[in-house]
Amino acid sequence: MSKTKGSRVDVGEAKKKKCDQKTVEDPEDVSILLIGKTGTGKSSVGNIIVNANHFEVGKNTVGCEKKSHPLPDGRRLAVIDTPGLFHTKLTAEEMKTQLTRCVSLCAPGPHVFLIVIEPKRFSREDKEMVKMIKRMFGDGAAKYTMALFSHGDEMERDGVSVERAVYFNPSFNDFLSKCKGGFHVFNNNKENRNQVNELVGKIDNMVQRNGGRCYTNDMFREAQRAISREISQAGVNRETAERNNSFIRAVERAAAVAAAAEAAAEAAAEAAVAATAEAIAAAAAEAIVEAAVGVADVVSTVTAVREDGCVTQ
Repeated sequence: MSKTKGSRVDVGEAKKKKCDQKTVEDPEDVSILLIGKTGTGKSSVGNIIVNANHFEVGKNTVGCEKKSHPLPDGRRLAVIDTPGLFHTKLTAEEMKTQLTRCVSLCAPGPHVFLIVIEPKRFSREDKEMVKMIKRMFGDGAAKYTMALFSHGDEMERDGVSVERAVYFNPSFNDFLSKCKGGFHVFNNNKENRNQVNELVGKIDNMVQRNGGRCYTNDMFREAQRAISREISQAGVNRETAERNNSFIRAVERAAAVAAAAEAAAEAAAEAAVAATAEAIAAAAAEAIVEAAVGVADVVSTVTAVREDGCVTQ
């Protein structure tokens, strides 16, 4: 018995020692990538998870933001808030750049793609979220996808459960079936830390089912390598390297080239339209002149005939 007890103490001390030995290159123990349509309360959910008013609420999020928070068991939890999908103010290239920054902030990969949904406003765009995640991050991302329903206190007050909402809405049911990590419900009470602990527990269980590792692919691995190079070569800490590294710079350069090419194409198109319009105007002017000359000739001829008194009836 004493030996078993002692080995348990040793394991606990080993875990604590491992936690204490974390370097600036180490990613967070639990990384949450928040995804959701604008207006679903995504930033509010992020603030509840990290127990601070870090993410700005009430405005469309354009840039990616990250905030870490210690968990009761000593692990670090990071929340990455993303630009609102279907954001009307972002061009395709701007969205690509922002998503690249999100990838860098949660490299080598997230433990969960947490889709924030407001049940009362479930729409066609919400239904397509899992498909979008798979298109952006790969098919395997679906196994790390979980739905989080905000405004759970309002649902409770109205006597509506998620299960009931799913039963009466086939689209809702189809959406949840694609979230392989299941779902969780949040109310807007920041003092309720149990809902956060329960969420982390569900994430842990999902990660264990997926082999005990975060989700990753070539894109996330390249971001992690770029971060490591930035730390070793530039001598910066991980937080700085996550926000500025060769992976981000390469995508930004490509986006700038694409934007310049698009601008050049638009300018060429406008010039072609202007040249065409000018040519049409010139042709029209020439036709008007010719018509005027023709009319003048006819008038001159008629006048000459009248003067000769040779008009026939």
